[in-house]
Amino acid sequence: MRKLSLPLVASLGLLIALFFTTLNIHAFADPMSQLAQTIPTRTPTGGPPATDTPPPPPTAEPPTAVPATNTPLPALPTNTPTAGPTAANTPADFFPTAVPCGEPPTIRANSQLAVRQGPGNDYSLLVTLPAGSVRPIIGRAEPAQHWQIELADGRIGWVPDQAVTVNGYTGNVPLAALPPINGNTPTPASGPAWNPTPNPACITPTATATPTPTSTPTAVTPSPTPTAGAAATEAAATQAAAAQAAAAQAAV
Repeated sequence: MRKLSLPLVASLGLLIALFFTTLNIHAFADPMSQLAQTIPTRTPTGGPPATDTPPPPPTAEPPTAVPATNTPLPALPTNTPTAGPTAANTPADFFPTAVPCGEPPTIRANSQLAVRQGPGNDYSLLVTLPAGSVRPIIGRAEPAQHWQIELADGRIGWVPDQAVTVNGYTGNVPLAALPPINGNTPTPASGPAWNPTPNPACITPTATATPTPTSTPTAVTPSPTPTAGAAATEAAATQAAAAQAAAAQAAV
């Protein structure tokens, strides 16, 4: 047997390799073609194809017009000036007639003033008046330097002279009886009686009485008394006149 040459053997090997490679390709292609026939294909529907178009931006609604209303604004409070002190800021014990020489005379509290039931600290406290309160004087004490005053509610109280300013003429202020203390009559303190000196500027001078002139009687001149002769003459004349009148009547 003759030996094959090396190139011939290489060629035969290459052919055999190509043959088997072809068989493997056909064996793999037949099953893939059958699988391709059995898998259904997806048919697209008739709708519009999906696009990547962004949605339109939202439209801004126009603002709703609000109808204008002629609503009047509320009136602002005004500070109306007042002509004088009002009841809101006037103390209850304010007496508006405090004049230097007024009637009746008054006291004016120099500071906060304690009003008691009698002239002295032994008496109970009635009320405390604020500074500047003015009340009328209705009496005074003789053994103590105290004034008797009338409060706004009609009650009677006492205040010390050194704690007040007195206005008006006090020369006519009467002495007031001292009220009892716990039902007992108080004993006047020893010492000189208190006799306050009235304001000399408020003293009214005493008027001098002017004498009324008397009428001087007028002298009456006496009429002359008729004498007896004159009376006879007058009677004769009367008789003569009567006779003449009778004669004249008879002649008619």
